[in-house]
Amino acid sequence: MRKGNLLIIDDEIDIIEIIKDILSKFSINIYTAQSGREALEKIKSYNMHLIICDINMPTMNGVDFLKTIRAAGNNVPVVFFTGFGNKELMLEAAKYGAFDFIEKPMFYQLEEIAQRGMQYGLKQDDPAMPIEDLPHVEITKYQKLLQELSKKK
Repeated sequence: MRKGNLLIIDDEIDIIEIIKDILSKFSINIYTAQSGREALEKIKSYNMHLIICDINMPTMNGVDFLKTIRAAGNNVPVVFFTGFGNKELMLEAAKYGAFDFIEKPMFYQLEEIAQRGMQYGLKQDDPAMPIEDLPHVEITKYQKLLQELSKKK
């Protein structure tokens, strides 16, 4: 599997360290930030292929971070990994093109979704790159919500 740059945004150092440990096998470089504002600075300096982001953080929450990078034209896959998941937040994240939304502490699910997200992020740099056939991933609540929304259209 090809590896890319990963940005982990969470205000809890322990969570950052766990995610780094789990996702290091899918990443060339792992960058970290403890707030959305700090993450914006990292994105200016480095090309990211995947972002794992918490929702509730100081100075700028995860959804505002996503809105800001999308407004700047950055379409990197963003996976929300949060203890504060609810339908309203998922709908808000969907409006701005979040790749997925996983509730803490579903680390096994994060690993599976991160593999897919990394591939999509790498494909943005190289559109000719084939998407690897990955093992089946358990569908998340967010993906179910997106399916329901698409059926209503």
